[in-house]
Amino acid sequence: MYFDDFERLSLVGSIYKAVPSEEEWRHVLEKISLYFTAEGALMAPLPSIGERWIWTDGLEGLVKTFTKNNWNGKNDRLKRMQAIARGQAFSAVDQMLFTEEERTHLPFNAEFIRRNGFGPFAAAIFYPRPDQPVYLTMERRMSRPGFESGEKAELDRLLPHIQQAFYLSRQFHASQVSTTLEALHKVGNAAFILTATGQVAAMNRRAEHLLGTAFLLQNGELAACARESKAHLKQFIKALLTSAEGDVPPDPRWLKVSRRETEPVWVQGMPILGAVRDIFQSGRAILIVADPLDKKSPAVPVLKQAFDLTTAEAGIAVALAKGQDTSEIASTLSIKSDTVRLHIKRILKKTQTSRQPELVSLLKDLSFRFDQQN
Repeated sequence: MYFDDFERLSLVGSIYKAVPSEEEWRHVLEKISLYFTAEGALMAPLPSIGERWIWTDGLEGLVKTFTKNNWNGKNDRLKRMQAIARGQAFSAVDQMLFTEEERTHLPFNAEFIRRNGFGPFAAAIFYPRPDQPVYLTMERRMSRPGFESGEKAELDRLLPHIQQAFYLSRQFHASQVSTTLEALHKVGNAAFILTATGQVAAMNRRAEHLLGTAFLLQNGELAACARESKAHLKQFIKALLTSAEGDVPPDPRWLKVSRRETEPVWVQGMPILGAVRDIFQSGRAILIVADPLDKKSPAVPVLKQAFDLTTAEAGIAVALAKGQDTSEIASTLSIKSDTVRLHIKRILKKTQTSRQPELVSLLKDLSFRFDQQN
């Protein structure tokens, strides 16, 4: 198969454009799949099962069957590739890994791949970080010819670019997550980021300080220290992750979590919905913890950063938290009441609240106590 230099350069450019957005990686996989005339492509950070996978529409049914029938533990293809790779980038096509008999009779190939109408593949394992392997595969229908040596060589040419772009993408999103957690820290709140399975993916410094008094980690999952709060927190997190999975708004109520020998903390959950998931990658929800013992007042710039508010919106949020109504805010800022209402509408959207009393409650419960200078 002949590969055009211009098409290759265009594809490499698309690969690097995907750095800021997980959604863009889907488009890149579509382009890679088309470039190699495959039915579809999939990219999977290991050892996760489905949670952080990215795949093209052509493999939708195959992925659903894989996860539904638990083929992960019986994936002979991946096992052989990992055994050969041993920490180094490695690519292979079907005839390199399996004999002709294995391609038709090995359970993974016969009962999963071929039964679903697929056959030839070209796959690779690469390492954006030494401890974070990523699996990439392209699949063709059983009626199509296998991948040739020239196509494997072309995949090898592209692999360093895919690896570098994926590394940059992870670094980019990690820095944004860190910024968000730091902003919540400065606002005076602990924060935990949870994966779809309830594992703690990240936390800020205030959250770390609550471990051992209000919370503890059990096999990577967040749990309450106090016996009377354990079941309530577990159910709260389960409901939160369910809402995140369905892309529906969260329950606005706060949960009281007891802690040893002092006042309880208050927990609210926010599912990570839609395009925002690009930033948080494996994160599916954020737990924000308000500690009554922490009296630190945040600054307006921190509020702007935490909720992406404009200067005007942050100022109005401060006024609302202080108990001012629309007319008072309009008078203070020398603007029309309709303008204040428009700002409030935008603030509600950015803070994922639906009504003004709910917004005020959120600001107060999060200890948003601003000084007069703000």
